[in-house]
Order: sequence, then structure tokens, then C-alpha cells
Amino acid sequence: MYQKNINILTLIFGIGLLLVSCSNAEWNAIDQKKLMKQCTDEGGSKSYCKCYLKNAMKAYPNAKDMEDLDFEASVELSLECE
Repeated sequence: MYQKNINILTLIFGIGLLLVSCSNAEWNAIDQKKLMKQCTDEGGSKSYCKCYLKNAMKAYPNAKDMEDLDFEASVELSLECE
């Protein structure tokens, strides 16, 4: 009985750890809305900001990596947009 409980807890912990580690790998809706708002607040059109977001998501699969983006990298993401 004791071993079965340990196995179940280990399984639950492993699944939880997997879910947490994978949650940072993609852009969630909040991250996308945040970047879109920032872009439009800075004067970008909706179509420009959608293009910029698409490029950002492609170049930086983890949204957290955008936090320290320098000016040159930001310009690179906007080159194909409007």
C-alpha cells in the first residue's frame, strides 16, 4: 500500500513538473495581448502589430525572451511588416 502511494505521488509530481516546464515554451493569450497592446500604444497599426507579433513568436518561441530585446533585434522583427 505504501509503495502504491509513493508511485502515485511520483506520477502526479512528474506530470505537474512536465506541465510547468512546458507552459513557458509557448506564447499564451496574455503574452500575445500584452505585445499587441504595447505595439498599438506605441503607434503601430493593427496589421503592423499582428505581423510584428507573428515574427516575434517565430523568432522567440519563449515570450520571456522578448523582455530583454534590444533595439536592433526589435527592428529586425519589424522589417517585413507594413
